[in-house]
Amino acid sequence: MPLKLTVPMDSTSIELDEFNEVLKQNKYDFRNQDQIPEIARYFNQLNNNKKFLVNFLSDQLKSFHSSAKCDFIAPNAFVLYKKKRYKIRAVIWEPRPNLESLENNIDFEVCHDHNFDLLTAGYFGPGYKTRCYSYNSLQINGTLNERVNMIPEGTFSLSEGELLFYRSKHDIHIQIPPDSLSVSLNCIFNDKVDIPQYQFCEKTHKICRYLHSSKSEFLIRLSGVVGDQNFVDPLFSILNNNGSMHQKAYAAKAITQIVPYERRQVEEIISNFKNPLLQDLFKREELKIGSTYDSTADC
Repeated sequence: MPLKLTVPMDSTSIELDEFNEVLKQNKYDFRNQDQIPEIARYFNQLNNNKKFLVNFLSDQLKSFHSSAKCDFIAPNAFVLYKKKRYKIRAVIWEPRPNLESLENNIDFEVCHDHNFDLLTAGYFGPGYKTRCYSYNSLQINGTLNERVNMIPEGTFSLSEGELLFYRSKHDIHIQIPPDSLSVSLNCIFNDKVDIPQYQFCEKTHKICRYLHSSKSEFLIRLSGVVGDQNFVDPLFSILNNNGSMHQKAYAAKAITQIVPYERRQVEEIISNFKNPLLQDLFKREELKIGSTYDSTADC
């Protein structure tokens, strides 16, 4: 289950720049989960600051007609600060009655994991509820329609002042709309963009969709559509050397689109990897049924 973090009672309030400076000075290793409670202590102090987000939004409104707008990664989420190792974002959660036009853009009631570690805090409002599971990603291939041992972990509320830590490719959750407008702060690190997020069918415990494809995957797919032969050697390099099975499969498909006579060589390379996920992804691409969604699964 996500780690419910308890930090010492502390009314200290710090600015976003101060929080970033703390992370810089202490040189935290975000891969070391033993250090998360220490980071959470300072993140809680940032969460105590109920002015910095208002000031940030005010600055955005003042620069509305300029190019200096904030980075909206979804209609309800925007990046406040971004570095190579981590980023800070704010997410606005609206209650269900107000979601008529936004419902498809907010990840409510989607059973999913994350491909990044996520430290989150309830910043304002009652917060969403989240129904949680955990799983062992080392025990699965990651193929669509594969059944996963999802262990129920209960339901939590991200109310104001609460802190949770979601572990990459370990915690699964379903967000339930809050009773009224709410805001959460996220500190995201250890982004594993080469590994997709999974959507699970909560009834069958099967993987039914890959969420949020990376920019790299889009580039590889695009190369196959454009079809220039100059792309073939780099695509073979991706197929042979890249660590992501998804990117390998998309590169294989792009090669067969550009130079169909290389199909046998591509199939031989894929066979030699002896990886069930790679074989399944390439098969789905070849059948043109798509490799990101299983239409037979009940999502």
